[in-house]
Amino acid sequence: GFKVNSGEYKLMGLAPYGEPKYTDLILEKLIDLKADGSFRMDMRYFNYAQGLTMTGPEFHKLLVASRVRRKVRSRSARWISRRASRKSPRRS
Repeated sequence: GFKVNSGEYKLMGLAPYGEPKYTDLILEKLIDLKADGSFRMDMRYFNYAQGLTMTGPEFHKLLVASRVRRKVRSRSARWISRRASRKSPRRS
């Protein structure tokens, strides 16, 4: 992670060019977004209030676990697709 107030602007500048892969995870685990636009952060995942980094160990565990699940799903889907294409009869 970034040290507090040292480089997060780089990530914010690049954010519009990414894909929203983690939106559901963020809204489910990290932020409680209210209808009026207010929000509450689950501080178990953040460290900036008491430490020298923005995120803490729980944040990293959460994202690593999410990445692993995404990779497994992606690899499984490719494997199933390959198997299905081998078994389907070819038409001429």
